[in-house]
Amino acid sequence: MRMMQNLEWQKSDTSYDTVNTGQDPKNRYLLGDAVNTDQDFILTHCLNRTQLQNKIPGHDIVFVVGDLKACLQREWCLAGHNRYIKKQIVQDLHRLEHYDAIKDLAWPACASLDELDNLPKHILQEVDQDYKKIVKQQQPAADILSLLETAAIDKVNSSYEIIKWHTEYYSTYPVEFSSKDTVIDIGTGTDNFSITMQQELNLYHSEIFNDAWNKLNPS
Repeated sequence: MRMMQNLEWQKSDTSYDTVNTGQDPKNRYLLGDAVNTDQDFILTHCLNRTQLQNKIPGHDIVFVVGDLKACLQREWCLAGHNRYIKKQIVQDLHRLEHYDAIKDLAWPACASLDELDNLPKHILQEVDQDYKKIVKQQQPAADILSLLETAAIDKVNSSYEIIKWHTEYYSTYPVEFSSKDTVIDIGTGTDNFSITMQQELNLYHSEIFNDAWNKLNPS
């Protein structure tokens, strides 16, 4: 979106969902019934023309396509794994309850985890730091080996979850566009944006993610 608005976008280590906090989270995959179509720009992971026209009619569409495995691996490294960890909620302290308990009067109300995760970055950082501190106090002491084992298992589970979900999603709503559509293929493009994204995607590699991908997508 920033590229199309001629704004600064050449920033590495940046996740789509964590930067564009002003976008409605319901638009992310166009799975909800109500989609806010009043915005000048709508960012979505959906690449299916039929679904896009059904959910947000009357908008010009620009498709940005790339290798699913490489794009998912980057997102998993930057935000997906941390998002998975956040979902492993400690029963004694739900994240929404924690937010309500510590929130400043100037902070917005949050009715869902999606809204919480899309708070402005400075608020989210403060909330996460306090939440982690409290959770750590509630957890029993563990030896280093157990902690490393748990961390490894969490990475396997989080990579499996993100790959499985997106594989099923793009099977249900496959990439679909016409020859008349504007399509930016970041894998083969020679423009500055595509070249930057090619370099960015090459930065992220994980044996755990690759193993999970190969098991879910056997050749």
